[in-house]
Amino acid sequence: MAKKKHICPTCGESVNKNDKAYLCEGACKCWFHIKCINISDDEYEKTPDDETWVCVSCTPKSNSGTPIKTPSNGKIKNPDSILTSLKSSKININKTSDISNKELANSINAILNALVDIQQGVSFLSDAHDDMIKSNKRIFDEFAKLSQDNKKLSEQNKDLSARLNKLEQACLENECEVHGLPQTENENLKLIAVLVCGKIAYKIDENDIDKIYRAKTHPSSSKKRPSPIIIKFKSSEIRNGFLAARKVHGNLTLNELGYQMGGLVHINERLTPINRNLLWLARNTKPMGYKYAWTKNGQVFLKKNEDAPAIHIRSAEDLPK
Repeated sequence: MAKKKHICPTCGESVNKNDKAYLCEGACKCWFHIKCINISDDEYEKTPDDETWVCVSCTPKSNSGTPIKTPSNGKIKNPDSILTSLKSSKININKTSDISNKELANSINAILNALVDIQQGVSFLSDAHDDMIKSNKRIFDEFAKLSQDNKKLSEQNKDLSARLNKLEQACLENECEVHGLPQTENENLKLIAVLVCGKIAYKIDENDIDKIYRAKTHPSSSKKRPSPIIIKFKSSEIRNGFLAARKVHGNLTLNELGYQMGGLVHINERLTPINRNLLWLARNTKPMGYKYAWTKNGQVFLKKNEDAPAIHIRSAEDLPK
């Protein structure tokens, strides 16, 4: 059996001159390595040179199994139909390969599209995060500015409140309060004021009084006390002289004024609600060792003893802690 250089259809490698191989005597006329068609070396050596061999592709459909050797006079039935079948199978394999490649390409495209969507999502979140940081910084800056403005407004409000309180106190420079006098019907308050002044050795007449009335008692007050008498003198000099005479005399008693009952009559300069509250707070410092708390010209003062310097209490912040 003569051999020539060819490509083995089974393994795809070259069939060289010295290779052990069979030539298909069928339609394909191809050389096959004996190992590719399951022929042993012994069987190959025993094969006569005139014996013909036909590959499975060229074998009639009635035969089956591995490639076989045929007698020298054997006939190959319908080899073209077998070749056509193999070509059809090859086409089907190629179609299957094409479908697989298409599915793989579709899968890769789907993954790429998903990655693009993820990248866009991450970019969106990154931009949103940056916008949030900018927004937070803007809010923080606005809050800091509002806080600073609020501090300024608070200081301005405090200053305006102090100035308003000072103006209100200045409007009361001619007035004083008399506490503890019983209230009667049809009482003549001017005569009572003249009587009080006489008892403390300070002479006035009714013409020195601009206004006089009893203050309204606070509705929430639970103590049944007579309403204080508010006296507005014609001038601050008369008011100050009246307060100085009271200081020399000390507090009056009801007995001194002809009332058949005990009790003290307190005479004080009239204060604004803010200054009155300051005086109350100042008097509450006695447990801390501050013995004296008083007012002069609408201002509150505090000191520990007679030899200690006076402390001017302008606001609650000036009180000892």
